[in-house]
Amino acid sequence: MKSDQKDSMDVTIGQIFGVFLLIGATSFGGSVVAYLRTSLVAKRRWLTDSAFVSFLAISQSLPGLNATNMAILVGDHLRGVPGAIVAMAGICLPGALIMFAVGVAYGHHGHQPAATAMLHGAAAAAVGLIFATGV
Repeated sequence: MKSDQKDSMDVTIGQIFGVFLLIGATSFGGSVVAYLRTSLVAKRRWLTDSAFVSFLAISQSLPGLNATNMAILVGDHLRGVPGAIVAMAGICLPGALIMFAVGVAYGHHGHQPAATAMLHGAAAAAVGLIFATGV
């Protein structure tokens, strides 16, 4: 282990949860990989660059979202199964809460014309994002 990398036992379960909760709440789409590297390698020194690249390669070969796969791998590396569980919960919780709130709001207001118009706008934005990614 390099001297500038923290010992994984110094990292608490709460710290793992907090970091991945922040990442899950403040990142979107493909930018999350760079954000993960900044947070885990450069800022906190929980991983070396080579470990990060290895975890990224594994996460890209597994089904599912890269960010979620990375959270599980890093959490497991730092604190075993409990670390993997809290890292996954932290990165998934913000999106799950947002989707739950949107579902509840749609259940109460989905019949109104303004709600229908917002959904059509969101669908158009999704098409635009997919097109921009493709280009």
